Amino acid sequence: MWLALVLSINLVAVDDFTVANATAGIWHMIPISLTIIAATLLLSVSTRSARSAGGLAALFVLASYFVRAINDLIDGVPLLDWLNGFSIFSYYRSLTVLVNGVQWAYDALLLAVAAALFALALWQFQRRDLGV
Repeated sequence: MWLALVLSINLVAVDDFTVANATAGIWHMIPISLTIIAATLLLSVSTRSARSAGGLAALFVLASYFVRAINDLIDGVPLLDWLNGFSIFSYYRSLTVLVNGVQWAYDALLLAVAAALFALALWQFQRRDLGV
């Protein structure tokens, strides 16, 4: 993906979009992807059924996305503002990254959440009753 962005920058004359912007945009996808993967891993070792784990993981991602989207559309609702703090997508700033570069604070927070979810998944896996 990074290579495609770099090639397209060179093929199309874009003055204010550099390879550094493209690299920041690609990098910024890693923390949110790792967070979703770690949450899915935690759900997969916490439930007995793969179908349940997949459904709960999809619900987690969709609920997080819709909380962010609805909060962006409707201002001044205290409950939505509070819930938005728990949405992983409120820490994903794709357009800001492409314009201003890497957003280290948001990326560090998402990576910390991913690490915590991964640690919880490992702990839950150790506690899991593995039967045949």
